[in-house]
Amino acid sequence: MVRSIVMLSAICCLCFSVGCSDAEPGFGGVQGTVTVDSQPAPVGTRVKFRHIDDQSSFFAIVGESGMYSYEPPVEAPLKTGEYQVGVEPVASTTTVDGTGLAVESAAAGKRKSYGKYSDPSESGLTIALTEGHANLDIDVATN
Repeated sequence: MVRSIVMLSAICCLCFSVGCSDAEPGFGGVQGTVTVDSQPAPVGTRVKFRHIDDQSSFFAIVGESGMYSYEPPVEAPLKTGEYQVGVEPVASTTTVDGTGLAVESAAAGKRKSYGKYSDPSESGLTIALTEGHANLDIDVATN
């Protein structure tokens, strides 16, 4: 009986120590402003970040005034390191029909690509994301 209690106590201590371990460190966040030909990027433009070592990626959506920000959830930190960056124009619009169904369609008359800037491996844009917050302002030149 005493042996069972000691064993149960040891297992409980082990579980608590494993559950209290620090999460894998990751970067704190990134923000900035995107301009296209010196004008704020349209709302919905995507800023894509791709890690140069393992090809993991994430993206942020541009809001008002061309501003974007991204903070990874605490439960799912992203790897620190060097990221390649690309900017993708708004490629579709979402509308809600009379039944409440969301319908996504190609954005008529909208640019489909920002050329080299749309491909993180070709854009020439990079940023080192560390455990703090980083700022990256981007100016896309289409001319």
